[in-house]
Amino acid sequence: MANDPHDGPQDLSNDDRYRYIGFDVFPKDESDFWNDESERARHLSRVKKAGGKFVPLSRSDSIVASQSMNPWERYILSGCSVALLAAPFATWFSFTRGDEAMSYSGLSLLFGMGPIMEYLALGAGALTTNFLLLLGLMLLSMLFGAMTLFGLYAGSDNPESSMLRLKRILNLHYLPLVGWVVFFALIMSPTEIPFGVSLGLSQVAGTLDIEALANSSSIGLWIPFSVLWVNAIKGNEL
Repeated sequence: MANDPHDGPQDLSNDDRYRYIGFDVFPKDESDFWNDESERARHLSRVKKAGGKFVPLSRSDSIVASQSMNPWERYILSGCSVALLAAPFATWFSFTRGDEAMSYSGLSLLFGMGPIMEYLALGAGALTTNFLLLLGLMLLSMLFGAMTLFGLYAGSDNPESSMLRLKRILNLHYLPLVGWVVFFALIMSPTEIPFGVSLGLSQVAGTLDIEALANSSSIGLWIPFSVLWVNAIKGNEL
């Protein structure tokens, strides 16, 4: 059977060859890059004002000119970071004994660490572990709040390197988040509290567990856990 003549090499015209390999994407007659002379003049003026540094072309369809973070996102990240710094000053736990109400901020737990640990030492070792982990997470969350504010507002000659630095900081927020998850996982295992029932606390029935934590905790404890998620997720988008 004779070979199909179409199977062999064929001569292609220049027009067909250019169209096949994609040369039509870059036509022979190039159009002027600038829309008009005024656009060129405005861009050169911006470059001069920036001292010769890179300035993205301000066109709505320019990928280079697109922003990785709009002003509202910057405001939200700033607010979340300030919340991480302020959380220890808020109330973390509230208890009632009869008509008496007691509230404790994160800082009061830190400054009262000695007497609290002496009391917890009367019970299982898990109580002391959970308490120290909670204090560590509080301080670590404050640190990440300060780091994020530094990444947002620290001056840099290179906007790209500044954004990469912020992205690395935000991605590191998953580290304290893992710590918070571990803390909540440990709390799920009930642990007897020394003199639990005789303490007369309405929120604690004699054991420390997730229910007792939910009943006694206040907004200060939950601010770091929720805010860290916001910052970490934004790091994925940069």
